Amino acid sequence: MAGGVPLRRVTVVGGSMGAAIALLAAVRLREPELRLIVLGACMSQTVPLLVQEHERKPAGHVLAFRERTDETSEPCPEWNEARDSGPGLKVQEIVLDTGLHHGFLYRPLPEWVEPAARWATP
Repeated sequence: MAGGVPLRRVTVVGGSMGAAIALLAAVRLREPELRLIVLGACMSQTVPLLVQEHERKPAGHVLAFRERTDETSEPCPEWNEARDSGPGLKVQEIVLDTGLHHGFLYRPLPEWVEPAARWATP
């Protein structure tokens, strides 16, 4: 950002604990044009925790992936855009059903790689 790269060309990606770190960056930066891709996080539970801890929501365009069989992020209520978003936060959530549990994020599966590549390309 300091070097003048437009934020629409910046994508922060994180999986598992890295997803939490990416969302923390979105809380601290508060840049609505920032793009994020998070894997293995329950957005409907993580965002309220971030708000509680930091007293503000993350900002940016978030593409979130979680796996239906992942014990670390299930059960997870689906993201409700109307209820859970605030100014500067746009979330699209994709729930996968690969049967790979948390291991879905350790493989470059087309189910998440292809939408992530499209998301990161303005």
